Amino acid sequence: MTIKVHGAPLSPFVRKVRLALTEKGINYDLQIAVPYDLPEGYEKLNPLRRIPAFEDGEVTLADSAVICHYIEQAHPSTPLLPAKPASRAHCEWLEKYADYELAQVSTEILFRETLIVPLIKQQPDSDKIRHAKEQQLPPLLNYLSEQLGGNEWFVDNQFSLADIAIACQLINMEHAEHMLDETRWPTLHAFLQRCYSRDCFSEIVKQERNQVTKVLAHING
Repeated sequence: MTIKVHGAPLSPFVRKVRLALTEKGINYDLQIAVPYDLPEGYEKLNPLRRIPAFEDGEVTLADSAVICHYIEQAHPSTPLLPAKPASRAHCEWLEKYADYELAQVSTEILFRETLIVPLIKQQPDSDKIRHAKEQQLPPLLNYLSEQLGGNEWFVDNQFSLADIAIACQLINMEHAEHMLDETRWPTLHAFLQRCYSRDCFSEIVKQERNQVTKVLAHING
């Protein structure tokens, strides 16, 4: 039975699940579910009525981290979590940092205020955006830059779920035209370009950029 991922393509958490599946070469169907217009009965898939939700036969899961860790255990080939306990714990920490700390600024403020708020015909909070970019975001990116150091990838210099989770938040910033400052965070900028060049990212991000172009045209039209 084909795996089903329920959610909206521009959600970083839906993207994270899709990228994990794609990296592992696992086929899936994307079932569109928009947070403000969820289908009837969606709470049976995710009792919190959030995206993503996930179905694999009789298995139904919610929360991108839970889903990705299930995928890793059910499909261990092309591993996205390190084998060594310390490395795995570090990977899980960076995933949590991206999902809970970076996301609060990159997605909940910058992406939402720039794209989602005007899309639903409301006025973006320019002061909130400015404070996020000038005060909240730099310490988060500084920490990630330190964690990456001179490596290509965050954990043991091997591509992992930590890289996917972090990249997903940076992508949402860039979708909202808040580009990562190459002069201030050169290693993070190079990291994101490496992600874009990976096969698992290229087609998904291309599709998303086309959707963002349509959203911006609608907002500006």
